[in-house]
Amino acid sequence: MIKLLSCDNPLIVHHFKNILIHNQIDCFVKNDQIYSIGGEVPVGIFWPELWIYDADLLEKAESILQVNSTQSTCVPQSESQEPCSTAEQWLCASCGESNDDNFFACWHCSQLK
Repeated sequence: MIKLLSCDNPLIVHHFKNILIHNQIDCFVKNDQIYSIGGEVPVGIFWPELWIYDADLLEKAESILQVNSTQSTCVPQSESQEPCSTAEQWLCASCGESNDDNFFACWHCSQLK
C-alpha cells in the first residue's frame, strides 16, 4: 500500500477514489471520518488520504489523477515525492516556531506576528 495524496476536501478525495476504481486501480480513503476534528489538531494531520493497494500502479494512478485534477489543495503524498508547499513561512520571535504566512499569531505560543 502507498499513500497517493491527501486533501482538505473529503469530497474531492472520494471523487478521485471513484476515478481510480473506474480505471481498475484498487484504493481506499483513510481519515475521512476524522475530518471534523479540524481546529483541534494541526492542519493537514487530519486531512483525508487516498491510498492505493498496489505500489506498482503508482505511476498510472498519478497520471490518471493529474489529468482529472483541478484542485490545488490536493497534495501528492507518494513516498517518491516531497509534499508540495507553496505557503510562505515566518518564524515566531518568541519561541522560534515556523508558521504559515496566513497565521497572524504563532500556533505554538500565540505571540502575534
